[in-house]
Amino acid sequence: MSIFDVFKRKKKVVAPSPDDAQLFKSTLNLFTDFGDNINLSDVVKICIDRIATHSAKLKPRYVKSENKETIQEKNGNLAYLLKHQPNPLMIPFDFIYKIVTLLYLNNNAFVYPVYDDETYELKELWPIKPNSVEALKDDSGALYLRFYFTDKKSFTLPYESIIHLKRFYGVNDIFGGSGAISDHSALLKTIKINDSVLQGLDNAIKTSFQVKGLLKINGILSEKDKSAQKREFDEALKEATKEGGSSIVPVDLKSEYVPLNV
Repeated sequence: MSIFDVFKRKKKVVAPSPDDAQLFKSTLNLFTDFGDNINLSDVVKICIDRIATHSAKLKPRYVKSENKETIQEKNGNLAYLLKHQPNPLMIPFDFIYKIVTLLYLNNNAFVYPVYDDETYELKELWPIKPNSVEALKDDSGALYLRFYFTDKKSFTLPYESIIHLKRFYGVNDIFGGSGAISDHSALLKTIKINDSVLQGLDNAIKTSFQVKGLLKINGILSEKDKSAQKREFDEALKEATKEGGSSIVPVDLKSEYVPLNV
């Protein structure tokens, strides 16, 4: 079962006409090309995973206040969905984890509630992951959301039939953030700096394994004596760096250091 099967079960999906759609239009692009998607960063993935994992440990309950004081947990379909199985594919942990992950990735998360066609009781709750979302208004002022998915399918639903969670809600009238993935521009700069630092460390480590120079010994020595001279030079360099923070090592006429420019 997929979310598309859920949409197919709806008897009718209301969509505004093309003319009406021109009255109001606001588009939220949730994902972008390689290089601008914060989810490609392992640091971002780990951070969001920690937040989503701990959030998913929460135990949501359906409660209702009575007499403005007493709060009682209610039974019913919503209570069952929150406690046991929001939809056939998810347990509450998975459900909350996915919602929080999508919310932190896109500053917006959408949940589609499914109702029984006959009793109109709540049956399932589905987090949906569109590629982009378009907000539309018709002549009557009713607001719709048109969801576009990776397989080129699209569905238009009344805004009132969708649960919409938002972060950084203030700039855009409908969507969280700035209404586009470009709202992550500041974070992308930090990610790129972090990536540059990691690449620099990687290059520095690789460079450190390269031959830096030759210790030229003025004389004919056995392999054993050559090794001894090298150890002496290494120890002298280590001591100079350790004690004075210098990389200058004095040598006598027996040896000469020849740097290699590579």
